[in-house]
Amino acid sequence: EGLAGEFNSMFKKIYPYGDLGGVAIELEQRERGDYAYALYAIRRGRKVPMSRLSDGQRLTIAISFVLAMYKLIDHKFGFILMDEPLPYVDENVKKALAALLVNILKEGITRQVIIATQDSTLMDVISNEVKGAGINVETIELGK
Repeated sequence: EGLAGEFNSMFKKIYPYGDLGGVAIELEQRERGDYAYALYAIRRGRKVPMSRLSDGQRLTIAISFVLAMYKLIDHKFGFILMDEPLPYVDENVKKALAALLVNILKEGITRQVIIATQDSTLMDVISNEVKGAGINVETIELGK
């Protein structure tokens, strides 16, 4: 299963809607002859390029990919740092991200998640989910 399976699993945990059935990753050759990974959403069994998705959908796919890589690749990082991870999404996606972060912490994939955001709703949702799971959370608010 590897990266493709973990990537799809992360996406399904974050994205709470049925319009996209999953995600796919392919290694594609570019015009210059080098290779790059291409990320796709799956809608009704067909690959949909990132350019055809909303900002929120693209960000959700990108975060899913990064978290899958973080989980699978051997590293020595003890934390994940996210800067405005999902600025264009609704409450349901925020709740799904919060639940995924709880699972990441419980599974020991990382020991700490640091989130920088101006979205107080996102922080409230994450704080409530984390506290509800019995995980210690600290919020630092910076003023102007």
